[in-house]
Amino acid sequence: MIYYIRTLFEKTHSRFGGSLKNTSSKKKIAKTRMKKTMEDSSKIMRRSIHTFLQNYHHATTAAAIALPFSAALLLSQAFFSSSSSSSFHLRLNTLFHGAGFTSSLYFFNMLSLKLSQTLSSSLLTLLFSLTFLLFSKAYVIKLLSNNHDSFCYYLPLLRTYVCNSLFLLSANASAFAMCFFIASFGLSSRSFYTLFSLVSAIIYSIIIANAYVITNLALVSSTSSSSSGGYTTTLLKACLLIRGRASTALALALPTNLGLAGVEALFQYRVVRSYYKEDRGITSIAVEGMLIAYLYALFLVLDTIVSFLFYQSCLKNDEDQKKGRKDEYTIKIQICGTDDMKICIKGPKCFQEILFSFTSSPDLAPSPLITEQSSQCRILAKMASEEQWFKGRVKAVTSGDCLVITALAQSRPGPPPEKTITLSSLMAPKLARRGGIDEPFAWESREFLRKLCIGKEITFKVDYKVEAIGREFGSVYLGSENLAKLVVQNGWAKVREPGQQNKDKVSPYVAELLQVEEMAKQEGLGRWSKVPGAAEASVRNLPPSAVGDSGNFDAMGLLAASKGKPMEAIVEQVRDGSTIRVYLLPEFQFVQVFVAGLQAPSMGRRSTQETVVEPDVTSAPNEDASAEPRGPLTSAQRLAASAVSSVEVSSDPFALEAKYFTELRVLNRDVRIVLEGVDKFNNLIGSVYYSVGETVKDLGLELVENGLAKYVEWSANMMEEEAKKAESCRASMQEEPGENVVKLCPSS
Repeated sequence: MIYYIRTLFEKTHSRFGGSLKNTSSKKKIAKTRMKKTMEDSSKIMRRSIHTFLQNYHHATTAAAIALPFSAALLLSQAFFSSSSSSSFHLRLNTLFHGAGFTSSLYFFNMLSLKLSQTLSSSLLTLLFSLTFLLFSKAYVIKLLSNNHDSFCYYLPLLRTYVCNSLFLLSANASAFAMCFFIASFGLSSRSFYTLFSLVSAIIYSIIIANAYVITNLALVSSTSSSSSGGYTTTLLKACLLIRGRASTALALALPTNLGLAGVEALFQYRVVRSYYKEDRGITSIAVEGMLIAYLYALFLVLDTIVSFLFYQSCLKNDEDQKKGRKDEYTIKIQICGTDDMKICIKGPKCFQEILFSFTSSPDLAPSPLITEQSSQCRILAKMASEEQWFKGRVKAVTSGDCLVITALAQSRPGPPPEKTITLSSLMAPKLARRGGIDEPFAWESREFLRKLCIGKEITFKVDYKVEAIGREFGSVYLGSENLAKLVVQNGWAKVREPGQQNKDKVSPYVAELLQVEEMAKQEGLGRWSKVPGAAEASVRNLPPSAVGDSGNFDAMGLLAASKGKPMEAIVEQVRDGSTIRVYLLPEFQFVQVFVAGLQAPSMGRRSTQETVVEPDVTSAPNEDASAEPRGPLTSAQRLAASAVSSVEVSSDPFALEAKYFTELRVLNRDVRIVLEGVDKFNNLIGSVYYSVGETVKDLGLELVENGLAKYVEWSANMMEEEAKKAESCRASMQEEPGENVVKLCPSS
């Protein structure tokens, strides 16, 4: 049954008298909003710092342009403001006394002094502000906008800056008017003045802080090509964009302002103090003062970058909200086949899966848990109501745009079915194949997607198929995030625009992907990096073993150098439950490793005629040591082996379960390998360790404890005594697969 969510809300509200608006729900919403604010602000701040460092040469140029302003500001605050601000200070004191505030109130004395110093410094540095500061901001905005003409930004910035100054004066006047109004009640007790000072400080700080972030946003907004209609329009646009995101803006403004305040304090301590104490030469003081002024200018540049990226984020958020309003709220209600007649209303994660229970009466029992309806919730709610969306788990990531997904459940015993999905409309750089080299940024692209989603539950659907190459292309969501968008947004793949003949073979989100791709290009992220030589540096220097030539691989040399030491590796393939193929980091040696001390059921092999050629070295892993030694096959022998007649040997019982058990835990995961030995075929033997949260587990012990491998004496002989005892103890619990295996296979 499919119901519109609106109908569901109305019926539920009428039954429970608006119980959705309970205290716990409000607390959850507030906690969710606070978490989102912190995540948004930290993400923008990280991007700002990354942009600053990535364009460091341009950022230092912008700081050099702003240096005269920062030097003038610091000097005016230190040496000139005390004399020139006295007239402002006297007038403000007169104003406070006229409003009934006594000179004993510390808060208003401090406020009066600070305001007078700020006004005098602003007047003394006005010329520098209108020239060097705005030229620096125009240069930064030009750089971030990929425009070649910074002068086109200067005039809008100049007009907006002057009007912003008047706006800030008005905000100060409004704050004072509110304070004077509260003071007009005539209460004169000491406790009232203390409380009044505290409330006034809070009100004043809130008003000025919001005015500051609005003017900053208006300054950046004035340079937009879509801005027209004068300062009033620009200011209103800034107010609309910041609506609902004021807390994020304040969180972003805090670090840069603290940095600026810290530099001012450093200038006072290192320069002004030394100047008056005369404990150093004037040249040394002047040089240090210029360096501190340059540091102040760097913070000004970073502040401009933060404001620009926050403006871009506000624009994107506004567009998402406009798109979200057009979405339809539908949720699929599904009867669960249980005795207590439960109805599960399956929706997105942000709806927290509403659950009702039927009792003997027809009335519904306890209240649903529904949170705020964000645009992402709307998208996922719509997704959940469509039949073609499925849930799965990412088993492997083969490239920066390709995933292997397994089902979360299956109707028969054994490993669940799996599907390989390539992200629609994306082209990630290709990893090296046999005898080749990586395309630039191919490894970084694969690693970004691997670390992002390996082992996690996702929601996906197939968008289209290309029969000629036998591949399926689809959309994949990790929680509420579109994986394709995240990949493109970080610059690790480019978007394939639809051609004239294949207009139906395209991602449904291609317009949004093209938009975020353009932003990634502007910011120089990922494969769009503007750093000279970055593309060449991203290509791995692969050894022969990584490109299909393992003939010269020195297994004994590696064992001698690394025996007993944990080696970092990434598992690329699982041949069977106890045999893996890995990249050893950081050299990227591609090797086959047998898990020491045990052997999992074989996946089967081709048995060739012995009169023609010897068996392949990988055809009989972990065989008994008493067998006759055979040398590794040459390339010619392998070619001959592929041509002769062969017989299929079926897999052992529980081989698929053992292989899937290992894949689920280590495939495409970071592991540590402790080498124990090398067999007669030059294969490595070692212990494999992987992490589950904070816990480190031994793959061999896990296989044995779950009845999916048996103890092998010749392999265990290579291990240290203590490890041998542990393996033997656990192996004695179960020599053959038994009941423990059943636990791994979901019931039908």
